Amino acid sequence: MDNSASMGSKYAHMQYRNPDPVIQCMALRLVAAVVGGLGGSDRGVAAVHADALKAVDKCLKDKSASAAIKTAATSVIKAVAEAGGAGLWANAGSVFEDTARVCVAGLVDPSLTVREAFAAALGEVAAASKAPSAKEAISGLESKPSKKAALEQTIEQAVTTCLTKPFAEAASAHNRQALTALAQAWIAYLGSMQAKHSADEDFLIKAAAKLIELLASASGGKAGAAAPDSGCGPGNDLGPGQGEMPHAQAAVLYVLRVAVMEQLSETGQRALLERLTGMVSTPVGDAVPAGVVALEAMRLIIDVVGEVSSDEVHRMRQPCITKLTAHPQPLQFQAAGVLSAVAVAEPSSAALLLQECLEKLAAQVQQLTAASAPHASSPRGIRDADDSSTTMRLLKDSVLGFANGAAALVSAATRLSLGIPSSLLLSGLDLGTKCIREVVPDSGAGARVIMEAGYILLGAMCIALPQDIMEPRHEELLSLWQPALSAEAAQKLDMKRYLTASLAAAEGEMLTEVQWRVAALEALHAFVMGPCTSCGPLQAATLTATCASLLQPTLDAVCAAPALQDPWRSGSGPNSTFAGAAGLLQLRLLQAYLLLPKAAAFAPEHASILRLCASALKGTSAPSGRSWSGTCGSYSLQRLLDTQDAVLGPAVPGRDPLLDALNSFVGTPGSPPVRPWEQGLPNQTDPASQLAGLLHLYATHICQQVYV
Repeated sequence: MDNSASMGSKYAHMQYRNPDPVIQCMALRLVAAVVGGLGGSDRGVAAVHADALKAVDKCLKDKSASAAIKTAATSVIKAVAEAGGAGLWANAGSVFEDTARVCVAGLVDPSLTVREAFAAALGEVAAASKAPSAKEAISGLESKPSKKAALEQTIEQAVTTCLTKPFAEAASAHNRQALTALAQAWIAYLGSMQAKHSADEDFLIKAAAKLIELLASASGGKAGAAAPDSGCGPGNDLGPGQGEMPHAQAAVLYVLRVAVMEQLSETGQRALLERLTGMVSTPVGDAVPAGVVALEAMRLIIDVVGEVSSDEVHRMRQPCITKLTAHPQPLQFQAAGVLSAVAVAEPSSAALLLQECLEKLAAQVQQLTAASAPHASSPRGIRDADDSSTTMRLLKDSVLGFANGAAALVSAATRLSLGIPSSLLLSGLDLGTKCIREVVPDSGAGARVIMEAGYILLGAMCIALPQDIMEPRHEELLSLWQPALSAEAAQKLDMKRYLTASLAAAEGEMLTEVQWRVAALEALHAFVMGPCTSCGPLQAATLTATCASLLQPTLDAVCAAPALQDPWRSGSGPNSTFAGAAGLLQLRLLQAYLLLPKAAAFAPEHASILRLCASALKGTSAPSGRSWSGTCGSYSLQRLLDTQDAVLGPAVPGRDPLLDALNSFVGTPGSPPVRPWEQGLPNQTDPASQLAGLLHLYATHICQQVYV
């Protein structure tokens, strides 16, 4: 065995001139096989490990090394770690540090296969710090106190060196490839700890909590804080995604689902749910990335266990209700999703939770209405500064949060066998109608937030209420969109009305005008998907024509206003809040047209729609890697490819679907959120792919008109 290892090492680290890469790979695999065959109990294992790691080091120092050689080299590192890692602790742990550094550097290799190989090796190297050989190496240095102390510290910090520190650095740099690879390294580490070191369920729960705390520290540990390079810091976010770190969040969720949740028994899953509930109530849960992951993990666990007790509902209720009033909107959306899952898992709590949200929403609306009493405009057309005061901000966040929570609970009614009392649903519809009808948008930003909350509720009611209740109300419901989408309302989307003041103040005023119209368009989506599709063909045609006429003024306003048509060229910079909101307005407007069943109902608008679609797909104005619209065009075209061509992509098919999803994830800060009434709906279409679908639809329609 020793001779085989020496022979393999000799050929692997290129003692001969012009070595053959194939021979190098075969030699490295021979070394890996010998190391694996020796195990960790052989007396000469440390020397064999040392020779093997030297060969690997020399191979990887060659900048011309192929992907096959790198993969074979990582198989040696992995074999050494799996065999106990006796050779890693030589020279007071310096070999371990060098090996960990090499593996971390390999996580950003251009080759996906190489990155995955280094990730698997890195996870095993981290787990080797818990092997008996590590303790034996420490005890062998009793006569050398300084080296013993250094080795003890190296072994104690092994997980930090291999996994924690690299993850924090990759999250701060928004490094998608490194984060994906590190997620696989964490899974390899946790799997090895279970298989070889008898890690129990409590260890997995603590590891999950550690990952979430790591996210919080990477984001600065503050609500609304984000990584420096993520392009979504406080006050400079893209639309609703303030403080998000999408790739870091996706990586942690992948680890939690694969390495923790799937490995736990039902008792362990409920223990993890209790731990996450406690974390949401701490400052860790206030950091947006950590709070989003903790709440999403709670929702996933509730879906998996299927039912929760009244005591568990009581424990989760208050943290989720509290998060509904949080300033960063991602926390509001996730808390609403958890409440929806709780209502489905414990149907007897659904009506009580909905009633609580509606009552608190009504109380907050009343307070915000009083605080938003009409006041004189400044001479330059900009509202007074009290719209942005701390009290107003808390009121506005509470109104939107309780509206999202109530809407999510209303949508959950469609998944309950007995539903929710219709009287409670109708009271919610009445409250939404009141928010829209009894508030004047010109009263200030607070009034527009109330109307936004009304449209959020209206959208959920369009999905949840049965046809026999909705059909007599079609005309009345359609009139609710007049304040937001009429020609008179569209005139207020002209930024020239506000440019007599500073650009920042003008964009701030325009931002509030855009955001509540986005909610109105989303509610119209729900109306088209609900009442408009469930009625007869003649009535559907009438409703479609009415919806198209409602959309036309907003389309004309967007096409006529450069700041709305091309928001990323505005003077405030490509990452401004206004740019994200204006881009979301475009997307929701185009989605509304896409949902309408007959394109002929709005034939005069086809030219304008085509210009908007083509402009978004070109991707010339949106900054690459910074905004969801920047990747919209390329991602949309990918979705048009035949699914049988998936083998041509970078991800290897036929593996874990969650890993394939993580590899293909292109989320960016401020991506369009899942609307409350979409919770639990099947076959949700990716919003980013719909621009290409709309462009294809209208191009086909125009070609048919030309050639027929």
